[in-house]
Amino acid sequence: MKEQAHRISMRVLELLKEAREERGVSGYRLAKLCGLHQTTLSLFDNQKRTPTLESLLQIALALELDLGQLINRATAEVPAGDVQEEGKRKARVKRAKA
Repeated sequence: MKEQAHRISMRVLELLKEAREERGVSGYRLAKLCGLHQTTLSLFDNQKRTPTLESLLQIALALELDLGQLINRATAEVPAGDVQEEGKRKARVKRAKA
């Protein structure tokens, strides 16, 4: 479950980045619009940091996007089966190391 939530939030970040780029908004400009630090946005863009719901909402509002729609789209695009298989694989690896 945690892995699926992480993958969905990462997909939401990808969608936000795509929207930002389509609109021609720089990372610097977006930082000013949403009140987040430019470094934080860069970490989100490069998926090196997981955003809070509040951060996602700040970015979506700055880009005039509906966060709920983005979450629904990301949820539909992240196959649950892949996440379940990944969890099973990690469990096998842990057992093999023990």
